[in-house]
Amino acid sequence: MKKQNSDDEDIIAYIFTLRDGAPINLFGYNNEGLPREVPWSRAGSCRILDNGLMDCYDGDYTVYQIAENGYSVNKIASALPYDYPNEAEKAEAKWKFFINEIKVDYDSYVQCLNEYGYAENRDNPLANIDWKGID
Repeated sequence: MKKQNSDDEDIIAYIFTLRDGAPINLFGYNNEGLPREVPWSRAGSCRILDNGLMDCYDGDYTVYQIAENGYSVNKIASALPYDYPNEAEKAEAKWKFFINEIKVDYDSYVQCLNEYGYAENRDNPLANIDWKGID
């Protein structure tokens, strides 16, 4: 993993794993072959949870899981305000919810997250990570 420093916190910018001894970016690569960053924003970074999920609610309002292949991610569930991004920070924002890119109601969304071991209130234990710096 590579973290970028900011004034407030370390930001997880990329998450790599090894495939046949070569580093692979879990979030893939763009058309120019550059690694895609972990979804993050000025509000915060992705959080890696002890159940193996990645909570990117401070980035793109999505919960990810490492795919079975071990070197990519699956989008489990996501939420977006109807008027994104203008209403994202408003307490009264109306939200739409998705499971595997299919729009669902809130109760189905929460049930899905619970089945993956994710508490929708975002009080999820973080993974204990032995950070390795890369240059």
